[in-house]
Amino acid sequence: MSACVVIPGFNVARTIGSLVLQLKASGFEVVVVDDGSTDRTGEIACAAGAHVVRHPENIGKGRALRDGFAAALAMEGGPLVTMDGDGQHLPADLPRLLAALEQDGVGVVVGNRMQNLRNMPWVRRATNWMMSRGVSRLCGQWVPDSQCGFRAIRREVLTRIALTTDRYEIESELLVKAARAGFHLVSVPVTTVYRNERSRIHPIADTLRFFRFIGTLSLVLLLVAGAVAALPARAEPPDFVEARVADASDRRYEETAIWLMDRAQRSIVVSMYVVTATGDARHPVDRLVRDLEEAARRGVSVIVYPNLKISGYTPDQLMAVPWVRRLGAAGARVVPLAPVHRLHDKLLIVDERFVLEGSTNWSVEALKNNWESNTLSDSPALAAIKLGRLRDREQHDQLTAEPGAGQVLVPTAWLAVGSVLQRLAAAGDERAFDALLLLLRECAIHGEPSFFISLELFGEDLGLPASWRGAKARRQLIKVLRKLQTRYEILTPDFTHSRDARITVEIPPGPSLAIPAAWTGSPALIAQSSAMTYLRLLEQHWAAAEVVLADLSLRELARRTGLKLDRLRAARRVLHPPAP
Repeated sequence: MSACVVIPGFNVARTIGSLVLQLKASGFEVVVVDDGSTDRTGEIACAAGAHVVRHPENIGKGRALRDGFAAALAMEGGPLVTMDGDGQHLPADLPRLLAALEQDGVGVVVGNRMQNLRNMPWVRRATNWMMSRGVSRLCGQWVPDSQCGFRAIRREVLTRIALTTDRYEIESELLVKAARAGFHLVSVPVTTVYRNERSRIHPIADTLRFFRFIGTLSLVLLLVAGAVAALPARAEPPDFVEARVADASDRRYEETAIWLMDRAQRSIVVSMYVVTATGDARHPVDRLVRDLEEAARRGVSVIVYPNLKISGYTPDQLMAVPWVRRLGAAGARVVPLAPVHRLHDKLLIVDERFVLEGSTNWSVEALKNNWESNTLSDSPALAAIKLGRLRDREQHDQLTAEPGAGQVLVPTAWLAVGSVLQRLAAAGDERAFDALLLLLRECAIHGEPSFFISLELFGEDLGLPASWRGAKARRQLIKVLRKLQTRYEILTPDFTHSRDARITVEIPPGPSLAIPAAWTGSPALIAQSSAMTYLRLLEQHWAAAEVVLADLSLRELARRTGLKLDRLRAARRVLHPPAP
């Protein structure tokens, strides 16, 4: 079904007729709300084919939109679109908004004018910046231009929320209430035409109304949001699995662990924060390690994931530790995960069925002295989840160490002139360019566009100076990720945790270019410029169209890529060295 465009208008007789005709010619239903105009706005809109709602006097944009929504919802049709009647918003941008609305979970698509600020009056620019920050924090989602009235909205959004404001604060009210109802908000770039008409937005009065509206939602929430980068995402219910459970706390832990390992038939997996084996057969931890040795010798698969962070060992040093050597000699596999992961598990999984987990380390204090809470679960489903988590982390380390394995998908939309990779390469923003490709590699590793990264490990991959340890490296990375979010709108970072971040990469719809993972490995990225990497990607992309990069002149290459001649010359010389 076609969309219905709702246009609030006050004294827009000069532009409303042609706008309605364009929209009707494109197959859209149109509702115009004449908000007490003193010219022929309503008459002209009706003559052009719009359904017109008339206000006897000027009430405000919020009330006009609410009445327009009511009229549109009474009609059968698809989503609703709002746009201004003064010609600022172009119907040519409508397909882009509606395409973005088709993504799962998206409730509102907001036009973004902030990518081209050249013609925006400075008062609007300042007001939009301030309000967008406040609205984004209340929504828990980044909305770069919260005051843009050019939007596409699912019908379900308007049937589930109640709008109450009468003036321009309705722009904020709709976004906040939609986000709190569980809908995702996305933004797409739009063109805005500024003429010489005086804006009807009053910066002081409408800003005060904005804060009054915020206060009705929660003034306290706004003040708290000012001190943090973003609100946490809405909590989702956990995915429960079937299980039989038993308590294994305190002194019962050791006997439960031995009982499980003695009866293991297929596999034992241990992921442990502390293992303090001494070599003394009477030591309680050595008894547990000896049970692992015995299981391995009778053909049970035994894998141990020890913590490297607290021990201070390198992987090679760990493999020389006596209890690790004994396990290896028995046929067990000891997997030293990268120390940056800060492995904190106290986990034993037997036969992909039994899960013993809690607070007990493999130390004499934990086994004999401390009060420790532990639970034994008989649940193949839970065991599969826990094992999958460990395998994913091991695979991540392997792909990081061997970046040549596998492929990475790069959206071809990001290769076009004006897109994110081209803009980063043209600007010579090496760190942001490399970070984006590393994030695409993470998408390939995790199999989805949303994942956690360790800021420390990511900083190492990005080649940050070794002297930038800890907080300094994290601050630099946060700046880079924020830039990719706010300026390029291609990801959403959540910095709820100080050392980790949850990243959601906004992969655009459409085809992708499959490239070797080695191209996105940190050694390759650090060794070459963003311009060269960009050319390398384009060369692979153009090969399908039988365009040979080496055959193009520098000027033709500049025209196709938007890069400056000096950067192209240097990059192509490395990519295709001239014949001696």
